[in-house]
Amino acid sequence: MQIDSTSPRDQAAVEALFAAINAGDKAGFLATLHPDIVYTFHHQGYAPAHGKDAVAQVWDAMNASFSGLHEEITRLYVRPGHAIAQWTLSAALAGAWPLGTRVAVPDAVQPPCIVPGVDIFTLEDGLIIAKDTWADVGIWFEAWGRLAQHS
Repeated sequence: MQIDSTSPRDQAAVEALFAAINAGDKAGFLATLHPDIVYTFHHQGYAPAHGKDAVAQVWDAMNASFSGLHEEITRLYVRPGHAIAQWTLSAALAGAWPLGTRVAVPDAVQPPCIVPGVDIFTLEDGLIIAKDTWADVGIWFEAWGRLAQHS
């Protein structure tokens, strides 16, 4: 992982978030978030999640849909109050997952996909107050598009 950071506290918060995701540690994940967090996954059909309770629901949905979820930071840039993380996600589709205006519904756990993405963070007092996520969802369409049904 390449790191360029001038804010150890904010770097620690971002690294703790990814560590909690990889450990399946929901409490640890939520501990990195500001109470007023706004999480936006920039993918068709997703509205921003406002507040820890809404982000906890996103956590639950992700963990219900994916088996073996793992995110690896490849590059991390941190300045006071802001961070950008490039990452790869590895996961197998295990439950229903939105693909645009359709939903992929697996008949069995699907093979894992490797998906690159980026998160842009805003931090306040060492907590994540905004997280914007972009992922190469085209990989999901290629891998699981045949499973998609109209929602």
